[in-house]
Amino acid sequence: AIAIDERAAYQLYVQRAALGLVDFAPDTNEKTFISKICDLVGGMPLAIEMAAGWASVMSVEETYRRMRVNLDMLATNENDRPERHQSIRATFDYSLDLLHPALKHALILLGVFHTEGFPLAAAEAVAGLNPMDTKHLIQTALLQRKANGRFSFHPLIRQYINEHLLQDSDLYQQAQQAHGEYYLQFSEYLIEQLYVDMKLKMLDTFHADAGNLWQAWLYALEQAYYDWLLIATEVGYIAEMA
Repeated sequence: AIAIDERAAYQLYVQRAALGLVDFAPDTNEKTFISKICDLVGGMPLAIEMAAGWASVMSVEETYRRMRVNLDMLATNENDRPERHQSIRATFDYSLDLLHPALKHALILLGVFHTEGFPLAAAEAVAGLNPMDTKHLIQTALLQRKANGRFSFHPLIRQYINEHLLQDSDLYQQAQQAHGEYYLQFSEYLIEQLYVDMKLKMLDTFHADAGNLWQAWLYALEQAYYDWLLIATEVGYIAEMA
C-alpha cells in the first residue's frame, strides 16, 4: 500500500479508532503517540487501520510500545478481508512468495544495511542485486529509492526482513561478512580520494554512509579484523581534518 501524508494518516487513525471506542477523542499525549505510530508504520494505511483497532483494548501509548517490538500486533479479525490482508505479516509473506527464490534471498540479505539506507553499488556487492532486480523490488514496493539516490526499506518491511535475516545464523553471518568487506573497500576508496585532492564532496559520501561504516567497523572489532580497524581509524582522522 502507498504511504499517505502525516495529516491523512492521523485522521485515518482517529476514524478507525472511533469505530471500536465510542467518542474517541485523543488528548495531547495521545496525539503525540498517534503521530509516533503513523511514523513507525511509515504512513501505511493498512497498518494504521490495524493499529487503531487496538483502541478498544489498550491506550495509544501502550499500542505504540508493543508495536515497536511485535510486528504481529498489526493484525485484524475482520473476516471480510482477503487472507493476505488479515495481518501485515501475511501481506509481506504474500509479496515475498511472489518473488523468485534467488531474489527473495537477495532481498533478505539487504536487511544487513543500516537504517540510513545504501547505494546501488552496495546492494550489488552485498546481495548480488542487478539493476533489473532492483527495479522489480521498487515496482513491488518492497524497496524504495529516495530523492538522494539511496535505497531503503519501508520501516515495517525492514522489521520484517530483519526477522528473516536473524532467524538464519549462517545467512546473517554471510550478510555481515559481505557488508564488512564492501565497506572495507569503500573505506580504502575514501582514503584515496581524501588524500589525493582532499575532495570535500567525499565527506558528503562519508556522512551519507556513516552508519554503515560504523556498523562494518564494529563487526571488524567483534571478529578481530585489525587491518580493517586501522583503515577505519585513518578514515575518521582524515574526515575530521578535512
